[in-house]
Amino acid sequence: MLVDLRNVPPDGKTVDFSVEPHSLLSDSRDIQFIEAVTVKARLVKGELGSVSLIGSVGSTVTISCVRCLEQTKVVINEKLSLIYVPQSENVAKFGDNDRSLNVDELSVSFYENEEIDLTHMAWEQVVLGLPMSPVCSEQCRGLCTQCGTNRNSGSCECVYDDVDARWEPLRSLT
Repeated sequence: MLVDLRNVPPDGKTVDFSVEPHSLLSDSRDIQFIEAVTVKARLVKGELGSVSLIGSVGSTVTISCVRCLEQTKVVINEKLSLIYVPQSENVAKFGDNDRSLNVDELSVSFYENEEIDLTHMAWEQVVLGLPMSPVCSEQCRGLCTQCGTNRNSGSCECVYDDVDARWEPLRSLT
């Protein structure tokens, strides 16, 4: 959804829209969208061309469990608090390239031609809202490291006696 900032009144504009999964720029086959991405937010113009976007983004996706590799459903509901500034403000001065960012600058994005593409922002926020190590359940037993059997759905006959001798004293603790 492209928002023309010339049409945003001084008191702001509410944006409430959905983005269908097929129109998202997902380059990952690991993430499958189950439902559309919904955005409910408010755009407010600020000083020097800045625009604040405050609201929420949500969706439901499936992603592989990091332990057993089975698909698991993840519900995403992220709060938004972003600042957009004109692209021309992003021009670095010579010798200014080794500057570090502070926490407030991490939520800044840029726009050009008085338009903001909220579709890309929605996809980006969903991806950022994914857990770093998704698991199907906290009790997931994962895959057998020897034969690859999913230990949640069955057992195997593999023997785990290959213990590093340095860890051997820990056996007496059990």
